[in-house]
Amino acid sequence: KDWRFKMQPELANAGSVERGQYTVGIRDAFVQYTGFGDYGNFVVGQSKQPYSFQQMMSSNDMVFMERSMEYAFTNRSVNRAIGLRYDLPGSWYGFSTGLYGDTATPQASGTSDAPDEGWGAAMRATLAPWMKTDELLHVGVSGAYRAPQSDRRDLRYNFRQTAMSPMAYLDTGEMNDIQNSQFIDGELVGAYGPLSFETEYNGTWINSNDSDTSRGEPAGAGYMQGAHFDVAYSVTGESRATGYRADQGVWSRIKPNHNLDFDDGWGAWELKGRFAWVDMNQIGNQTFAGGNQVSSTFGANWYWNNWSRFMLDWTHVYSLNVGAAGTNRVVFDVPGQNTGDWDVVQARVDLHY
Repeated sequence: KDWRFKMQPELANAGSVERGQYTVGIRDAFVQYTGFGDYGNFVVGQSKQPYSFQQMMSSNDMVFMERSMEYAFTNRSVNRAIGLRYDLPGSWYGFSTGLYGDTATPQASGTSDAPDEGWGAAMRATLAPWMKTDELLHVGVSGAYRAPQSDRRDLRYNFRQTAMSPMAYLDTGEMNDIQNSQFIDGELVGAYGPLSFETEYNGTWINSNDSDTSRGEPAGAGYMQGAHFDVAYSVTGESRATGYRADQGVWSRIKPNHNLDFDDGWGAWELKGRFAWVDMNQIGNQTFAGGNQVSSTFGANWYWNNWSRFMLDWTHVYSLNVGAAGTNRVVFDVPGQNTGDWDVVQARVDLHY
């Protein structure tokens, strides 16, 4: 009873490319020991590094179809990795920290070897000073450090635009001779009955050896940052506070008070809105400027039951400054000459099993 394990392969866009064929990737593969009771738990293997509310939350539970744009510079360096994690869960708080190396599948979120594989550390602390059945106030902070391998100090941050398009307008290209990166995150989450919100700020320092030109033109030091504010309202009265887990510092999707059926059950209806901003231009060498963007997303979720839902997102881009490498990946003309004022509408049926 003191041992738990999880093994979760990834079949969609998670493996590496070998001889033109995609391999099966590994998302989670870890063993957890809970025998120390109130003194905490230990996790060994590949798991999520403790960082950020959105990143720790399962994609099955997200309000929107995609995470916010600042995920561009956290996904590649502070996501799943092989390591040792310590968790101290509580009834109104949570604390996690860990040391990590490579990912089980090179570049777990892409299709090529990761240039930033090396070693790193991460920490996240959360508190829920106000927590009732349908009310919640959550605050949290995270920090992380990542140093690439000594012989592979190239690093690239990019973000595929909404609708999972292959285009990446926000793209730094391969930044050379990166020594290390530091990450900070602040989060504030709340719910009052059917109304809920979630907001985060993410910042990343990039340190480069400007004097070393042996690996090409140095990227220079820089700071990338972004933030988002999400709000959701359940028309049918469900509260996201009921799915909150203080020990993990995340919440789950809402569960319908009445499942969709042919009598009087309409499932759960949720309206949502997001405002997001990201700036990847503040780097010493503008050859590697990643671009910036301001956008909003509005939509609705229709939960048929506890394991299926329909999602609809409409994203409007107010301003867009295409990254230095992103200009080479634009495959169609965007109104306003790639400066913004364009829209994307996407929908999907989500099955959770």
